[in-house]
Amino acid sequence: YHNFADKEALFRAVLRAEFGEVAKEIETSATREPDTAIDPLILGRHGFLDAINDSGRVSLMLPD
Repeated sequence: YHNFADKEALFRAVLRAEFGEVAKEIETSATREPDTAIDPLILGRHGFLDAINDSGRVSLMLPD
């Protein structure tokens, strides 16, 4: 915590890291060998849903 200017800066850094991890999971899913042209979209959607399936991540990224 002492490496950040305040709690908001810490929170922004955590959010940035979490959104980065979600993006990596989507990219990994979407880059699997597609059978059809729409497969990357379907696979990316599955990657997104898998990535946000973590309840801690959801509560952090999608507050009430």
